[in-house]
Amino acid sequence: MDVAIDKAGQCVGFGMVIPDSEGFIMIASSQKVTSTYSPQIAEAVAIQQGIQMACDSSLHPLMLESNANVGMIFL
Repeated sequence: MDVAIDKAGQCVGFGMVIPDSEGFIMIASSQKVTSTYSPQIAEAVAIQQGIQMACDSSLHPLMLESNANVGMIFL
């Protein structure tokens, strides 16, 4: 999953790809939303959407990867 933030246009783009164990794409999704999310929140939302997409598709087990270069806060 990855996130792109357009501060001038006040929108955020989310992109997610779920490959199988051999790297073949099983599911892909992208979405653009009007928002002023911080980079940390945008990455957290992308992670949540990726997990939800995998669960909705009954894909188990799940391994999560993100290229976030900002510190994440875990609660």
